[in-house]
Amino acid sequence: MSLRSFSSRRWLIPGATIAIAVIAASSILSLRSWANRYLSVVVDLSETKRIMALLDGVEDQAIRNGADPKSLGKIAEIDEERKVVFTTLAQTSYRSKLPQLEEAYDRYFSALELKLGLLLAGDSKAARDIHNTVIDPQFEVVAELLKLHTNDAVKHAKSVNTQADIGTILALSTATLCISIIVQKAEKSNQRVTQAIAEQALLRKSEAALRQEQAQLESRVAERTHELDEKNQTLAKALDELQAAQAGLIQSEKMAALGNLIAGIAHEINTPLGAIQASASNMDKALATVLLHLPELSSRLNAEQQMALFGFLEQVLTSKPLLSSREKRALRRSLQAQLETYNIDSARSRADRLVDLGVHENVAAHLHILQDPNCDSILQLAYDFNSLHKNRHTIQTATERAGKIVFALRSYARFDDSGEQQPVQVINGIETTLELYHNRLKQGIEVIREYQDLPEIEGYPDELLQVWTNLIHNGIQAMDGQGVLTISTGIDSTDVGNEHVIINVRDSGTGITPEVQARIFEPFFTTKPQGEGSGLGLDISKKIIEKHQGKITVSSQPGRTEFTVTLPVKLSAVGASAIAA
Repeated sequence: MSLRSFSSRRWLIPGATIAIAVIAASSILSLRSWANRYLSVVVDLSETKRIMALLDGVEDQAIRNGADPKSLGKIAEIDEERKVVFTTLAQTSYRSKLPQLEEAYDRYFSALELKLGLLLAGDSKAARDIHNTVIDPQFEVVAELLKLHTNDAVKHAKSVNTQADIGTILALSTATLCISIIVQKAEKSNQRVTQAIAEQALLRKSEAALRQEQAQLESRVAERTHELDEKNQTLAKALDELQAAQAGLIQSEKMAALGNLIAGIAHEINTPLGAIQASASNMDKALATVLLHLPELSSRLNAEQQMALFGFLEQVLTSKPLLSSREKRALRRSLQAQLETYNIDSARSRADRLVDLGVHENVAAHLHILQDPNCDSILQLAYDFNSLHKNRHTIQTATERAGKIVFALRSYARFDDSGEQQPVQVINGIETTLELYHNRLKQGIEVIREYQDLPEIEGYPDELLQVWTNLIHNGIQAMDGQGVLTISTGIDSTDVGNEHVIINVRDSGTGITPEVQARIFEPFFTTKPQGEGSGLGLDISKKIIEKHQGKITVSSQPGRTEFTVTLPVKLSAVGASAIAA
């Protein structure tokens, strides 16, 4: 036997052993790979279950706190995660079963989007119907499919792992039989040790390189973090400047509206001041006459006549309803006839004076005065006293009117820059605005108030005052100063614990076309002639309402345009923190 033949037979068994081991290892690795693929499917299906749970959580939160545009954005983000998972599943052995799951999920997600849209529009009943008839059943279908396919994938993974375990046992058995042969190859152990030492040195070198790379990465992360901090500070500063600019814009719009009102307000103040001045002048004249004639008249009257005089004056000074000219003429004729039956001198002139004094009932009780020789002096004295009384009442009424105007002007011009929420009486703000527009409203606009008692709400009264100003001003302009302005308030208590107040401002103007309605809340959009409007009023109003977590809508047709504002009584914690930020 040659040396080469011996050497060949010497390596035959180890070579066959190695070949068998390689084949067994390859088969086992293949089986393990298949098992891992099934486990990957299980993981992806579990991820889909988690996404369904997230969507269900967003739905529950929308039901509890009310849907908003953020809810739709949130489910869109979650759906993007679902698309990634389904893309991964499409690359596995699960791809043949994926269309059934995708179809069931799409029906569920479409129904969920529709429900949130209905909640956002305020249609709670339709949202509940969609939930009961589509969302719940479809959710169960998706969950059942996920459960079924997960169990199937787990079953396959277990089966393949069992096969791999059997192969591993067989391979180990074969290896055990060949250990004796491998031991005989001890001469190669030095080579393997040398190789292991070399690999260890290479590993240490790789670890050093990895530590260096990690240090460089940490340095880059620190630099990036510093850059992000600087950008955050810049953004915070820009946000503060933007909020300040917005507050300034609201105040500027308020002052512009006040500038348009100032002429009418001045007229409204001058009117009561003129009434006060004229009444004061009349009072001076009447008082001078009373002081001049009262002592002389008193000296000519005895005690009984003086008591009759005081009784007559008391009746004269009693408040009486205002009479029309026609009613006064009828009373004069009736009184003249009565006085003539009593043979009273100058019956016509004294009837005129009695009507002016408001004494036209039970004239017989005052016959002793009308028949007294000093009757004309007594009637003149009563007339002067009545003049003092009327002018005093006029001054009081004018003072109250001027006070209301000044109070409304002061409330409107006040600017609160604290940025803190305050209790707001919505109706008080509306009345303040109506008081400022009184001069324009009284020229041909009937104001109808349909108020329901409202609770105080949380908000910013100065900004809400600007909303009422814009809506009332637009209504006046839409009616061209002639028509009916109706303001109504109410409470929406359908969502327990989350009440809303509703304010409607309706005018009888020409209406707004559908094309204009679509753009009415755009900034700088206006249908008014140049110089009469900035196009910011309704845009500012919408932003203020949204800041208060409310909404504003408009509906219009010729002869009826109505703006509806809905505001929560309590601001939600999430919304309040966003406002503060």
